[in-house]
Amino acid sequence: MRADIVLLSETNTDWKVHDNHWNTLLMNKALWDPIPTKTTTSSCKWENVHQTSFQVGGTLSVFTGSITPRIHSSVGDRYGRWTETSVHLKQHKRLFIYNSYWTHLKKLSTAGIASPWMHQWNAIRKDLGKDVDPRKHHMQNLVH
Repeated sequence: MRADIVLLSETNTDWKVHDNHWNTLLMNKALWDPIPTKTTTSSCKWENVHQTSFQVGGTLSVFTGSITPRIHSSVGDRYGRWTETSVHLKQHKRLFIYNSYWTHLKKLSTAGIASPWMHQWNAIRKDLGKDVDPRKHHMQNLVH
């Protein structure tokens, strides 16, 4: 497969677990070399699931070939919803690549206890001390 950038969103993987990240690197290395890999994971643990590798949300961004030395920076949000990667282009320009996912349109009354919407609602409410719509909060984070 020929690809310079591969973006996977809502991976539902806890990328902070060493084996998850390492096994993915090994698998990708068999396809591409070199392979800078950027991941995001929610900092809020999913309490209703006992598997250590499952985590609601998360993104995986793989950069290969000529893109690799051009990466300037990469950041993600604490809820594992998006990764922003800045790549140098010619003439001192930059390309910003966003790997993002947006939860389904829900309301508190209809969101399931194990849904990404509910997970984000709980995490954001805990951090901000107030009820916030995860979809609106996501867009506000991306534009600021």
